[in-house]
Amino acid sequence: VGRKPAPADPAPLPPLARLEGKRNEATLYIPVAADYAVLEPVIAKALAKRAARPFKLRDYGSVTAQFEKIEAYGTSGNRIAVGVTFAATSDLALIDKARGTIWLVARPVNQPDSREISFDDVAITGDTSTVSGDLLLALANTPDFRTAISTALRQNFENDFNKLRAKIDQAVAQRVDGPVAYRVAIDQITTGQIEAHGQGLLLPVAMHAAITAELTGVK
Repeated sequence: VGRKPAPADPAPLPPLARLEGKRNEATLYIPVAADYAVLEPVIAKALAKRAARPFKLRDYGSVTAQFEKIEAYGTSGNRIAVGVTFAATSDLALIDKARGTIWLVARPVNQPDSREISFDDVAITGDTSTVSGDLLLALANTPDFRTAISTALRQNFENDFNKLRAKIDQAVAQRVDGPVAYRVAIDQITTGQIEAHGQGLLLPVAMHAAITAELTGVK
């Protein structure tokens, strides 16, 4: 999900051997990877929507935020780090305008065979270069800020999964490859637990299918 990776170098086929297990059946293990870049516009849209109205902060008055940049990376402990660069302005004259980057760290979680992903263990830290950095941290720790990001990150791709499954079923239901015609009937797809890695989120997928093939046009 995201940028198309470079094609892998072809590897030689394994040596011939007797087929183990049931004939005409196969189980494929498919890792599905999602670039962190696909999360950034989703979070940016959610924060821009929330920024349409001021944040009410104790000791800081009514604060208007302008969100400028969103960055997402993989980090240690199976977590992702989301950096939000923004400026905050209070309606109180004694509070200086602040600008900096706040980092939110969270761990993606899902249940096996569930296509709903949420984020737990949310923590917020600051990376500000102004004396008013406390204002940014105060804003980032408001329930509205946390909710906007956590809601944007929370995804249920069950509908997308079902649409993709229908396309796959149609694509492999009847295929002709040279002299061979084959049919593939997928009877089970299972998804494992999502993990955060340096290059993106990884979701293990297993697919079991029954396959029939016949030679055509052979004289």
